[in-house]
Amino acid sequence: RCSQTHVGQYSMLAKKRKAEAGLPPLGLDLDDVDSVMTMSVKLGGSGVVNVPLSLAVQPAQASALNLRLCKADARAKKISRDEEGAPLAVDITGFQDSELNTKYTVRPDVLVHGRRTYWTRDGAARHFVLWDGAMARWVIVESVDQSVKWEALPWRAFQCEQVALAESTCWMERLEAGWSRSSVQVVPAHSGPVAPRTSLEESPPFAVDFTGFRRLELNARFAFRSGIALQGKPTYWDSSGRLFLYWQTGCRRWAICGRRALEAARHGQTPGCACQLDQGHFSVPSRWVEYQGTRWVSVPVDVTVHPFADEREDEVSASAGEA
Repeated sequence: RCSQTHVGQYSMLAKKRKAEAGLPPLGLDLDDVDSVMTMSVKLGGSGVVNVPLSLAVQPAQASALNLRLCKADARAKKISRDEEGAPLAVDITGFQDSELNTKYTVRPDVLVHGRRTYWTRDGAARHFVLWDGAMARWVIVESVDQSVKWEALPWRAFQCEQVALAESTCWMERLEAGWSRSSVQVVPAHSGPVAPRTSLEESPPFAVDFTGFRRLELNARFAFRSGIALQGKPTYWDSSGRLFLYWQTGCRRWAICGRRALEAARHGQTPGCACQLDQGHFSVPSRWVEYQGTRWVSVPVDVTVHPFADEREDEVSASAGEA
């Protein structure tokens, strides 16, 4: 005769097998989806991930910057940087339009194409610097209306080359007479404490599309899968069943993981081949890092959310078409 404990264990095992029945069997095709522990990626550190070209300060420029700081103030403090090694503020000079020559400070709560934005300090906050994913370069735009999408905001200036933000280079700026070339200096600047970005819990979507990862298989649609929950939250799977998106309770973030590490995640560990750098829901813009070779690399990831309502509408449309 089985005890109540054994009955409960058998019931849980049956539910687990039923939920995973639709997944493909583990085989050699899963060997290329490697996952490592993500505990080394920590929010609030400095330079905890590999610095991408779009954010890095070149060694020659860093030496020149240190020399200028020493001449200006022997007691100058070290420039504050975020987890990606990017400065928390920059001083920009060299534009013909003096309105653009000012200090821009990072806003962790406003991300565009997976990168933080830098804003002017004036009350109107008319201008800010953002990373344009299509052009792969930094752009200064004018915030004319909060309701206007980033892509539709008017450009005031943009880099002529695909280089780091904190690198002096040629910029094109828009003047009354048209576009003009200017030699611009962008120098990392001192910044006060920057509050970490936080986001409220969002309603679970039906699916989410990721783009921007270096590994092509990560640029996929991850759909809600009922019956498979990890660390207190539902999981999302790609169409092949090889990759899943799950919540890491200890780190308070979401990560993408290969199915071979499913049991490790089920036991509270934190495996992954990509994970958020910010704490928050995966359906809102966030910074992501991806494991490449032997290191974590920052990647500009965009996310497209598909609510459950959209899925029901698609089913209704499909049924109407069949009729």
